[in-house]
Amino acid sequence: QKGIYIFLALAVVITFAISGVILGGRDSGNSSASPGKIDNKNVSLQDYLKSYKAVHHQAAWIYGEKFQEMQGLINFKGEAWDRLLLLNQVKLQKIKIKDDEVVDWLGAQPIFINKGVFDEAFYKRYVSDYLKVSPRDFEEEIRELLAIRKVQQNIRAGIHISEEDLKNFYIQENGQKKIQYAVAPWESAKLEGTEKADDKEINQIYSIMKEKLTEPEKVKLAFLFIPSDKKEALKAAFDEKEATFEALSKKYTLEIKETGYFSKNDAVPEIGLSKEILTQAFTLDVSKESDWISLEKGSYKIKVLDKKAERVLTLEESKAELQKLLNKQKATDVLVKKLNELKKKMETGGFEETLKAEGFEVKTLDNFKKGDYVASVGPSSLLDKKLSDLKEGQISDAFAVPTGAVILKVVKNSRLDEKKFASEKETLRAKLLDKKTEEEMTALLENLHKKLSIDVKTMNKLFAEDK
Repeated sequence: QKGIYIFLALAVVITFAISGVILGGRDSGNSSASPGKIDNKNVSLQDYLKSYKAVHHQAAWIYGEKFQEMQGLINFKGEAWDRLLLLNQVKLQKIKIKDDEVVDWLGAQPIFINKGVFDEAFYKRYVSDYLKVSPRDFEEEIRELLAIRKVQQNIRAGIHISEEDLKNFYIQENGQKKIQYAVAPWESAKLEGTEKADDKEINQIYSIMKEKLTEPEKVKLAFLFIPSDKKEALKAAFDEKEATFEALSKKYTLEIKETGYFSKNDAVPEIGLSKEILTQAFTLDVSKESDWISLEKGSYKIKVLDKKAERVLTLEESKAELQKLLNKQKATDVLVKKLNELKKKMETGGFEETLKAEGFEVKTLDNFKKGDYVASVGPSSLLDKKLSDLKEGQISDAFAVPTGAVILKVVKNSRLDEKKFASEKETLRAKLLDKKTEEEMTALLENLHKKLSIDVKTMNKLFAEDK
């Protein structure tokens, strides 16, 4: 286990070289630059980088040996800002962490325990040699982490859960609902000229998203094909290990065909969707040939003719797709607004009747339960969130989904199983408490974000080499 953590520590340290700034060491000579402000007060470059380093350390602790796999999915820059915002909250709440709390936390970490005793020599080596920080600085990171946890604990302590809350939560988690819903496809919105995305908006979104607007790596192949029904007649071809593409083609009268360029997410032109051929196509170097690949309809031998590396699309290449994306967003906003305006009418004139009169199709699910996938809406998490606080007969606010806008109504909730509820009550209480604490923390961060202003130029310069 210690070997794994040493490897992780080295992996973390490698990521701390950013545009000439070595975290925990000297800066690049621009230490006066501020990457942003909290409550209109400049955040120093050093404080931001310390926070950036700390969230890397925390992720390594959380994910263990999966850290390398997970780090590409974590927004470390944003997490560093959230950490600073929460530390500002720590100051406002006057939270203090004593030295013995830090000691207790460190003493409870299995990595630092050897034969049941805290291994001080390994601890110092891990922190100093691998994390490249002093034990004092690392312990301050832990102190800050524990202080942030106190913010969360204070929120948790202030949450009251009633018997009714528990019963409603039980039904949400275990019960079935009869619901009605309508999806307004985004294409159905009639956008006025002023609502459609213009060049200025497209340019702005391109400048933000351009690193993600890429044409993927592509490959072009030549291939030979032997159908399944001719495999026996041409079995000698499979034994010719040294023969070239051209030699096999000539000797066995096999036509050399070519594909167009394709990416890893495409079906192979002229061949179809084949994991085996896709894997070989993107593994082989240019001019290299594969062995024969057996598929249901026959056997293929491929040769890589050319490869195109992944590249960032130009503004002109991206314009049509960005315009569609922005128009889709604007159209969805229009439909959400329209459905919300109809909500009062639905409450008096009927959900289904009102929507049908407006040309929307209403669908019914008799036994919807948490976790179900709903056609035209997507993963049930979107529905679960909206349904969580609705009682029988209530209608949700409209909300956006990838296909457009949705509004829904709870027609009937399943009844409480009193016996099962009683047996699971305490487990449910802990789960609901966790859920409400997470919601409160999310709401707190959303409010704290209003106190943050980021200097995009400084951030871009700081992470200039970060892809």
